Amino acid sequence: LANSLNIPAVRAVEFVGVEAFVEQAHAMGITTLNDTAAYGPALVLGAGEVRLLDLTNVYNTLRNAGFRRDPTPILRVTNSRGEVLENISEAPGRQALGEHGEQIAYLLTDILSDNVAREYMFGPGNVMELPDGRPAAVKTGTSNDWRDSWAMGYTRDITIGVWVGNSDGAPMQEVAGVNGAGTIWRDLMDDYHAGRPILPFPPPNGIATATICPITGALAGDACPNGIEERFVAGTEPKTSDVFFKTVKVAGDGSCLAAPYSPSSEVREQRFPVYPAEFQEWAASTGMPQAPSKYCAAPENKPNATLAQITMPADGATITDTQVLVRGTARGGYTLEWAAANAPDRWQPLGEGIFGVVDGILGVWPTGGLAPGDYLLRLRIITPEGLPLEAKSTVHLRR
Repeated sequence: LANSLNIPAVRAVEFVGVEAFVEQAHAMGITTLNDTAAYGPALVLGAGEVRLLDLTNVYNTLRNAGFRRDPTPILRVTNSRGEVLENISEAPGRQALGEHGEQIAYLLTDILSDNVAREYMFGPGNVMELPDGRPAAVKTGTSNDWRDSWAMGYTRDITIGVWVGNSDGAPMQEVAGVNGAGTIWRDLMDDYHAGRPILPFPPPNGIATATICPITGALAGDACPNGIEERFVAGTEPKTSDVFFKTVKVAGDGSCLAAPYSPSSEVREQRFPVYPAEFQEWAASTGMPQAPSKYCAAPENKPNATLAQITMPADGATITDTQVLVRGTARGGYTLEWAAANAPDRWQPLGEGIFGVVDGILGVWPTGGLAPGDYLLRLRIITPEGLPLEAKSTVHLRR
């Protein structure tokens, strides 16, 4: 919100729905946007027309802790002698943000007045920072084709809204919210507050603080590299710690999981954030680190010999018996299979075991009904770490 990022805004209106969004806008002071069927999610990006006075009143509602007070052009009426004929008392207003309106208004104010947070898009010392360091909640906006330049914001003392554009709706010459309405807004704020004390935005009752991990939104634990303090409506703060971080053992260049055969000098622990399924493809495309899902490949010169190995018949051996004992090692539950060399994808079961075997009998292969030729033996195991491994042996059957 502070950085004017479009995608989060669109996701928010998709979550609540356009009708609920427009209903809330009306509750806070917008008098247009009356045909909800004509709008889609782009409404939050400026696809609907609003009045300057209405939008300024929306921000004034936030300044008033969520209580809406409609604009009053006349505050008092006096005669030529200075006598007050009519004094318009300000109505207390009605809460426009629901049950936790004061707390919600404060959180929005806290976001919009965070100068550090908006440096991501606008840089330090931008036009939304008042020269005297006074806290100000402010938002700028720019419509398509540079037709509208907006700046809306408030301090403890006043709310000011600025619109810049051509009266006929013609595009301007790259006048954005920051360099158009934003500069006017800051000058007006600077002039108005000259000589006035600097007042902070005090939190109301019902606000809780918690140190969270910004990547996950959970409470910052030992795995979080940079915890930050955030404010919440009391009772909505996160209760779990780093539930989306996990530590795994990697090897090699860190792009694969360490396997039992990985050289110990290469094995190390590494922490990774675990993104929701719908964000994983996006995270990968942007280069964000993700935990590897595949194990490192075994060394080619000694493929899994200590974990899965067929020792008899040896690779390349010639056999003549009609019952062949298959010996070897399987450190974990295993499956033993055979296939003709000319049909390597048609594996036939030969034996299996729940428990591991170390230099023992894996199965008995009946070859009496097989034609002479080359055959394959395959041993597949699942290690205690959940790693799938296999070993193969090629033999020649002779009659």
